[in-house]
Amino acid sequence: MAKKIYLSQIQAKIDLLQRERKQVLEHLELVDNKIKKLQDALEVMEAEALTNEYDTELYTYRTYKHRFNGKLRQMVLAVLKAQPDHYFTVNELTEIVLIKDGQEPIIRPQHTVSVRGALKHWLTKDVVERLGMGVTDVKWRLKHK
Repeated sequence: MAKKIYLSQIQAKIDLLQRERKQVLEHLELVDNKIKKLQDALEVMEAEALTNEYDTELYTYRTYKHRFNGKLRQMVLAVLKAQPDHYFTVNELTEIVLIKDGQEPIIRPQHTVSVRGALKHWLTKDVVERLGMGVTDVKWRLKHK
């Protein structure tokens, strides 16, 4: 008789463990699904960063991220104020500002476009002057007042 009680208790314990096992497997499936979604999100984010591979001569995909960590206009003005009598090309200014910003001085076209925009801002405010010796040979310096 005592054996029947033990057998039923053991069977109840087996049933409980099987239910727990089923719950653990369901939870594991949910975790696997979440991991898969996060991996898919990583793939999407990496693919978005590679849009510049599809740029052509006629069209450049826009990426909306800051090229410089600091405030570009103030950095350009500080560089020009440091050497007020020196004429800078856009590439020279870009390289100096990249170093001042703590980045590698690797000049990309997007950097020069941003620096040109900052220079244009200061030109309209009549803070800098532009010396254009040709269409491509343009130099900038701080305007003397």
